[in-house]
Amino acid sequence: MVERKAFFYYHDDRPGVGILASHEFEGWRRINFYSFGLDMDALQKELEESCEEKLLQEKIIAARPAQSKVIIAGGVVFKSLTCLLGEGVEALEALKILEERAPGFRTLTAAEMAKADSISPLNVYCFTYKKKVIGISKVVFFEYATQMSLIGIYRNQDQNLVEELYGDLAGLHEYMTVPSPLRTDEEDPRVEVNMFMIRSPLKEELQGDFVESIFKIPGLTFYSA
Repeated sequence: MVERKAFFYYHDDRPGVGILASHEFEGWRRINFYSFGLDMDALQKELEESCEEKLLQEKIIAARPAQSKVIIAGGVVFKSLTCLLGEGVEALEALKILEERAPGFRTLTAAEMAKADSISPLNVYCFTYKKKVIGISKVVFFEYATQMSLIGIYRNQDQNLVEELYGDLAGLHEYMTVPSPLRTDEEDPRVEVNMFMIRSPLKEELQGDFVESIFKIPGLTFYSA
């Protein structure tokens, strides 16, 4: 049986979500991080350069942090990074050590962040849906379209909530260039959670109306640090 606890984190000014996971019978403990592709690459590089070797020497981690799962869809990249902890090391203890040693890395709860009342294309935002599904979101510009992407993680027992979130976003189809949002799901087997990506390609002249409407979805809250 896998026990999990989710959290938000920031590396510099770029947010992500994470999972503290442990297996009752197999005995392993892992910390998994999830973020947009380039932001995850930056976090992995930071860990490599600032503290990875010492963490290995001290047996805080049992192996080098490694890419766990990747979703690529419509030009958007969603990456997972996994840290296998050393024997007897508690996940919360290891997370605290990372905060102390990795410059710019810090964990946050929703209560420690400010609710966002607008969305800037230059920023990445954290979000919660009905307090159980968590993720991050940003507006992505392409030559042929602009889309708002929501990526996140959920447990099997919360799949119905992700279906509800997708349904709520599908209700905003009048602002989109497609009949309904584009969705991709993958399982991350290392910690037995699911990753999702929901992309809403937007009509250029209605982007502001879409943002105004998404803030009215019940249970969906956006945050910024």
